[in-house]
Amino acid sequence: GRSLIVDNILNSFAPVGVSSYTVPEGVETIGFGAFSDIYDSLEEIILPSSVKHIESRAFDFCTGLKTISLPDGLLDIGQWAFRGNQLETVHIPQSVMSIGNAVFGSCSKLKSFTGKFASSDGLFLVVNGEIVSVAIAGFGKTVTIPNGVTIIGNQIFEQGVPVEIEEVVLPEGLISIGAQAFGYWTKLKKINIPSSVIELGLNPFEECYSLEAFEGNNSFISEDKRCLIVGTTLVSAAPGGLDEFTIPEGVTEIGFSVFGDFSPLSSIIIPEGVEYLGEGMCRYCNSLT
Repeated sequence: GRSLIVDNILNSFAPVGVSSYTVPEGVETIGFGAFSDIYDSLEEIILPSSVKHIESRAFDFCTGLKTISLPDGLLDIGQWAFRGNQLETVHIPQSVMSIGNAVFGSCSKLKSFTGKFASSDGLFLVVNGEIVSVAIAGFGKTVTIPNGVTIIGNQIFEQGVPVEIEEVVLPEGLISIGAQAFGYWTKLKKINIPSSVIELGLNPFEECYSLEAFEGNNSFISEDKRCLIVGTTLVSAAPGGLDEFTIPEGVTEIGFSVFGDFSPLSSIIIPEGVEYLGEGMCRYCNSLT
């Protein structure tokens, strides 16, 4: 047979020469990485009604996968379970109780979600106030985070985001923005940080080269609106349009990759009180003199 099944858990699959596969009835769990790293060939998977659990990375970078129907009765989907697939739409059954982070990360053709946990616009899966996956192919130039979202997790938007996004609208009531959450939104120009945000992860706006200001009355925003500062640590910068960047007085640490690959910068003015320079602070700022 094509599958190795032990105690109703499908643990691995032999994909050579197969474009469509029906998982045998009776399988209850698609195991960790069972269909991972199958490049291009496997386009369709049919799951039986017996499947209750899809473990982490089950279909991770099964890069040809275009069609799969999640069965009623499915209970949980693990982290990165469908990362890097070619799925365009996904329906989440009402039976699902939990979904891991970035389940559909890097699915560059994913346009919408329906069913349980789907936002009203179909672009987000939101579980207990936290965005766990996004339908990145459905984004336009402006992305509006739904009301009721309180947590934007680590790297949730980082990979595969369309380059034309220029503005993101964050809801009042948002509490936490995770590490590198909006990393590589290279055309992003506008961002208003709600006053409700009290937690910022590692460089949430890494490599946002075009960002010109952090707007809003949040306490993390510097007086010149060019910096997000947590305590005395500079965690993100808005260097768009500048060739010289001045770090505010009072900063003692410069966080991870704050200026990263921002090549137009010719000068960064660092105050005397800075005691620590984070990894990759300006690793490819090739114009610095």
